[in-house]
Amino acid sequence: APSRTFIASLKLRWPNVTAIEVSDRTTPSEMELVRALAKRADAVVASVFVRIASYSGRMDLTPAQMGLLESIAADEKKPFVTVLFGNPYTAMPLSKLPALLVTYEQFDAMEAAAVRAVAGEIPIGGKLPITMPGVFPSGTGLAREAIAPRLDARPAQATPSFAPGAARRGEPGITLPRVLREKKPPYTKEAMKAKLQGTVAMELVVQADGAVGDVRVLRSLDQTYGLDEQAVKAVKEWRFAPGTKDGKPVAVAVEIEMTFTLK
Repeated sequence: APSRTFIASLKLRWPNVTAIEVSDRTTPSEMELVRALAKRADAVVASVFVRIASYSGRMDLTPAQMGLLESIAADEKKPFVTVLFGNPYTAMPLSKLPALLVTYEQFDAMEAAAVRAVAGEIPIGGKLPITMPGVFPSGTGLAREAIAPRLDARPAQATPSFAPGAARRGEPGITLPRVLREKKPPYTKEAMKAKLQGTVAMELVVQADGAVGDVRVLRSLDQTYGLDEQAVKAVKEWRFAPGTKDGKPVAVAVEIEMTFTLK
C-alpha cells in the first residue's frame, strides 16, 4: 500500500510521528483538523502519491488537497518538505511549496530511500531531465551531501530502565504470561475525524496475580488526539495467566501491540 514503507521509515527515526491520510474523500472539516494538527507539529513531511486519471488528462490531486499543502507551507518558520511519488509533472501545480523531492517511482525501496534523503542520511544530487513549462527548466535541482549518519550506522542507545525487578523473555526458567481477557482500545472522536490508523507498541508488567502493572509506550502512534492514552488504558484492563519462574508465579515484562484500524 502507498506510504506503508514511508511512514514506517519515518517512525524509525522519529518515533512520535503522527501520520494522517488525506484523499479525495476527505471532507472540509477533516481538512481543518489536519491544518490544526500541522500547527502543533515541529515539522511537516507530506508524501504525495498520484497517478494520471485515465482518459481525463488531469492529475489525481484535487484543488482542496493542493490548497491544504499551500496553507501548511505558509508557516515559514516550520520545516516543510513535500515528497512526490510517481509522475514528476505533479510538481507543476505545487511549485509554490518551499521544498519538493521528486522520486519518479512508487515502490517500497523508493519510499525508504526518500526518507533517508529527508533525514540527511544520503546525498541529494538529482536534476530534472525534463522541462516543466513555465515552472521548472530542465536541470533544476540541488546538490546536498549527506549530513547525518545512516540509521543502521548509528551507535545503539541505552534503553531507560523499566521494571528492573521483573523477569523477561529468554531468562532461564521463565514461562511467559498468557492472555485470558483483553479489551480493544476505543477511538477518540478527534482521531476518527483525522483518520488516524496504526499501531501503538507498549511494554508492560504482568504481575504475579495476572493483573497489569506498569505500562510504557515503546512506539507512539498519536500523542495529540489520545490514541496512545487509549491504548494504555485498554491494556491495563487485560488479564493474564501469570508468568512463572521455576514453576512459581512472578512478575514478567512483556511487549504488546495494539492496532487502530478504521473500518
